[in-house]
Amino acid sequence: MIYEQKLGGEQYATIMARFNLAMLYHHEGRYKEAEHLLQRALKESRRRFGGQHPITLHIVGLYMTVIDTRLRQEGKGAGGAIQISVDESGAVEAAFTDEDEDDDSFSWG
Repeated sequence: MIYEQKLGGEQYATIMARFNLAMLYHHEGRYKEAEHLLQRALKESRRRFGGQHPITLHIVGLYMTVIDTRLRQEGKGAGGAIQISVDESGAVEAAFTDEDEDDDSFSWG
């Protein structure tokens, strides 16, 4: 990204550029690409602003939405609930419960 080359990864403009591009990818159905950008933006935002900063929480919100949408598109958790968590490093863990199946969980990041 040009912002990262000129300003560095933890600058506000770079973090928000990643967030905005991830939002576009989400709307285009490019969920994996959106997740990758959001993971980087989240890691940088936490380092720069802290875990409770409004920008960081906004990134977490979109990250959860992208993961939820992708899982539902893949047919996972469509009849049940999806629980998603992000740890301090930005790694994601998701668990879902289908009405007809036992709990299943996985993680990535």
